[in-house]
Amino acid sequence: MITLFGKNLKSHLKVSVALTEIFGINRSTSERLTNLLGFGCNYKISQLTKNQLNKLMKLIEQEYIIENDLRLDIRNDLKRLISINSYKGFRHLNNLPVNGQRTRTNALTQKRLGLLRNRKL
Repeated sequence: MITLFGKNLKSHLKVSVALTEIFGINRSTSERLTNLLGFGCNYKISQLTKNQLNKLMKLIEQEYIIENDLRLDIRNDLKRLISINSYKGFRHLNNLPVNGQRTRTNALTQKRLGLLRNRKL
């Protein structure tokens, strides 16, 4: 197992699949990274040398916000929406669907959970 950014990546997986374990890197981003660094599509994590791993880590650190920094940014964005009393902030605060989804017939579980969570507050 190889550790990148605090995540243990399974050595038998392809590089593009294993990188998706890192929060903030999806499949298309991981494929873009592997193409940029010249790894083959069938390259596995166990086949990477230390030099290649260092290049990969440097590229990810320079180009992307990942793991705890990304989680902190998301949390701060939600706090900002709630503090300015925006509609989206209100929906987040009450644990309701935010992006205009239908709530009459769908999202019943979400509405129920929102009611339960608000009663506890």
